[in-house]
Amino acid sequence: MPDNDDTTPPLTREALTRAALRVLERDGLAGLSMRKVASEVGVKAASLYWHVRN
Repeated sequence: MPDNDDTTPPLTREALTRAALRVLERDGLAGLSMRKVASEVGVKAASLYWHVRN
């Protein structure tokens, strides 16, 4: 399976930031998690750690 196909946008810090802001708006600070942000961009949470160290 390819890492990135035509239907999945690349994981960039900007894309992750936008996804996190959508989760914050929808679920609030208590609902923000790596798992929810990952789901928002269509990947598993472990994939995000490559892009976000802390």
